[in-house]
Amino acid sequence: MTTIDHSGPRHLAPRSILRRGILSTAGLFAAAIVIAIAASGSTYALWNDTESASAASISSGSTGLTINGVTDYTVGGLTATTLLPGRSVVSPVPLLIENTGTTPLLMSVTGISYPNTASTALGQHLTIVLRQGTTCNTSPDGSAAAVMTGPVNFAVGQTISFCMEVWLKPTAPASVQGATADFVVNLNAAQVRP
Repeated sequence: MTTIDHSGPRHLAPRSILRRGILSTAGLFAAAIVIAIAASGSTYALWNDTESASAASISSGSTGLTINGVTDYTVGGLTATTLLPGRSVVSPVPLLIENTGTTPLLMSVTGISYPNTASTALGQHLTIVLRQGTTCNTSPDGSAAAVMTGPVNFAVGQTISFCMEVWLKPTAPASVQGATADFVVNLNAAQVRP
């Protein structure tokens, strides 16, 4: 059996030089990184100044709509003694609707609601509308169907006169004779974007 003697002198010099070269190169990279980080935190301008903006206060706009000066108005004086099939009754005085907000509005009627069953029974045969006008009256024979004013633009602070008309359909059955109905006209006012 042959044995090999490994106890002889080794050549360590090349490895030692290689390690020193790697360490030197790593040191150069580290120094370059430190210099780059230090340079990025400063400016190359000759002069530098800072100013701060003063705090300001802002406020949002608002929407508001009133009817004869209040937000929930009960229309009086609707005399139903002449409310026969095919005829209408009208509020005796105009309703003054005003834009009290700080933005232009587009107002429309979103529906009519009835608070109880008896009112709903009669309400099926009614047409209730708002129409622009300064004098509230029906057509000469009272038989024309009530027509709603379409969506209305309101400038800030503007007041527009409307009449409320309640029209009983010509097809109303005899069962609604002498009936009464409470109803609410729901208005919606949406902001008009400039």
